[in-house]
Amino acid sequence: MLIDDKTYKLKKTNYYHVEYQKTQIVVGHSSRKDMRHVESWLNRRNGNYKKTSAFTIDKNGKVYQHFDPKYYSDFLLNEQDKCNISITLVNEGWLTIDDNNNFVDWLGHIYSKNVDFTEISWRDYRYWVNYTEEQYESLKELLNYLCDEFTINNDIMPNNVYDENVDIFKGITFRSNYYQELTDVSPAFKINKIIS
Repeated sequence: MLIDDKTYKLKKTNYYHVEYQKTQIVVGHSSRKDMRHVESWLNRRNGNYKKTSAFTIDKNGKVYQHFDPKYYSDFLLNEQDKCNISITLVNEGWLTIDDNNNFVDWLGHIYSKNVDFTEISWRDYRYWVNYTEEQYESLKELLNYLCDEFTINNDIMPNNVYDENVDIFKGITFRSNYYQELTDVSPAFKINKIIS
């Protein structure tokens, strides 16, 4: 699989340069429509922001490696981060409808009525931007590669909701499994598309 490890490389101040045995892969999304989340990571806290991920998969399915996955970041903001490999999917997450009947994201960006979304009420929101087929394909490849490379169990959490035992699960999880208030991955994510 092709992985671009140069274009969006993070500085050493954006992750912890310490190795731990990996037991999980955690998938979330960027809440952005493009790769600008990486620029935010690089500029927050005078370049010392660590709530980053090892990989991002853009909407075209291109995979970017931000740092070596043997290291870790504050992707979940808890001790489990040391044992995780984090993956971010470029996806806006939830949309709302404004007073002019337009779809808008949390940043106020306006989307056309033709935006590809899933309608389901979950965690106080109703409209969720769909993930792309290219992302599913690249994610499957990346998961297979990482599970082999780091000897991680390839079992997948069967849903995206909070699970109090997620920290002891060995395999592939989602950031929304860790906290009830998190919305990534969203209900638009089709878990069956990454099960092989």
